[in-house]
Amino acid sequence: MTATFEPLLPLPFQWTGAQWLSATSHGLLADEMGLGKTAQGVIASDLIRANFVLIVCPAVMRRTWEREWKRWSYRGLHVEVLTEVKDRPSQQAQVVICSYDYIMRNTQWPGDDRPELATHLHGPWDTIILDEAHYLKGGMEAKRSRAILGHYGVSRHSKRVWALTGTPAPSHVGELHPWLRVFGQTTLAYEPFVKRYCYTKEDPKYGLRIHGTRPQALPEIHRMLAPIMLRRLQEDVLLDLPPVHTEDVVVEPGEVDLSVSPSFCSYAFSGLEEEFRKTLYKELVELEEAVRLVGLGVKGIQYLETIAKGSETIRRYQALQTVQPMVEIIADELARNAYPKIIIFDYFKDSIARLQDELKDFGAAVIWGKTPDNKRDLHIRRFQEKDDYRVLILQIRAGGVGVTLTAANQVAFVGVPSFVPGDLEQAIRRSRRFGQKKPVFVRFFMLMDSYMTRISEIVARKAKDLVRVLDEREGSVNSTNEFAE
Repeated sequence: MTATFEPLLPLPFQWTGAQWLSATSHGLLADEMGLGKTAQGVIASDLIRANFVLIVCPAVMRRTWEREWKRWSYRGLHVEVLTEVKDRPSQQAQVVICSYDYIMRNTQWPGDDRPELATHLHGPWDTIILDEAHYLKGGMEAKRSRAILGHYGVSRHSKRVWALTGTPAPSHVGELHPWLRVFGQTTLAYEPFVKRYCYTKEDPKYGLRIHGTRPQALPEIHRMLAPIMLRRLQEDVLLDLPPVHTEDVVVEPGEVDLSVSPSFCSYAFSGLEEEFRKTLYKELVELEEAVRLVGLGVKGIQYLETIAKGSETIRRYQALQTVQPMVEIIADELARNAYPKIIIFDYFKDSIARLQDELKDFGAAVIWGKTPDNKRDLHIRRFQEKDDYRVLILQIRAGGVGVTLTAANQVAFVGVPSFVPGDLEQAIRRSRRFGQKKPVFVRFFMLMDSYMTRISEIVARKAKDLVRVLDEREGSVNSTNEFAE
């Protein structure tokens, strides 16, 4: 099933960032999360007319990069995604997308100082894009950094290297060392670098420990970063940003441990296995028909609503498949403080329970349909007022209306938890309410290559359109001036 994409135009600050990247051979684009670094990387590649591009990113982001490349690039280059260690790009490949782990596992280490990179990664590449570049924060002594940025690493096979991350130094300035060293701003090795710019202490058991950045070192760090880094915060580009910014994040299906989803087991396997397979087949036929109807312009949304209950088996299972990659992305973002808080909407109890368990270290709380009023109010109050309560997970029917959650401007959906666009629009407005001083960033996490993905795209697009229409009706006070204070 081939997805179709509407043409996209960059926002003014995104165009500026793409031009900045295209003008540099080695640059660190460090815009705050949600400002479209992926789009800027794609557009910059088009600006230099790159014919061979290597994109290295976390495994969970491979399909998102594939999708976004096709959405933002106008040149029609052939894109391939390498997922297994043994995968190799074809002769037709022009844009190759792989994970950091793929690079590591295709690198031999016969000696400590000279890794041997698999020949199919030698390029030569016109540019290499390193997404979520904070993955290389361990200094040039770390194997991952050496395999990517070292003297014999993959970056040596490219004319340009562009690093993208919203948190280039999550903990201390020592994490900037790989970029300052490789991009020619310091000659210091990692240990002398951190001793100069950070508070350090030798630990008899763990070796050198870093306890933060020396404030007096910041002017020198800023001077070194100036030629190689571009960073814009949300408040820097408020006039360019829409009040609600939406994005689809396409992920590969995660593993589902049915032993920790007993309610789904009893739901799905209450009958014979053969009966279960017949149920899935019937639901798939209905979903195919829904895609056909919507594609032909028939009143498909109404049809989707009629089959929603009848397709719950496959929808529940795909929600569970979405949780693992979704949690990996969100937990990483929370751990490096990419944003303070996030609201997550889902429909099914099993996937909601897994989300809460996986994100419990960030104070995750849940509001279900049967949550008592006093407990519901407590969860909302804590989320709004307490820094330690960073995740609120809501069953969309229970928390999609009548709740104010302006403490977060990050909203995430597990797929599309309702086939009714108005439900999604109302859920988004839990954050986009009076008192919200920032743009709201909304992500729909979707599985790749499934009929549910296509249906999710259709419903989500209609919800986004509904948000835009209603924002325009509200007038400039709510859609622009509210964020200019």
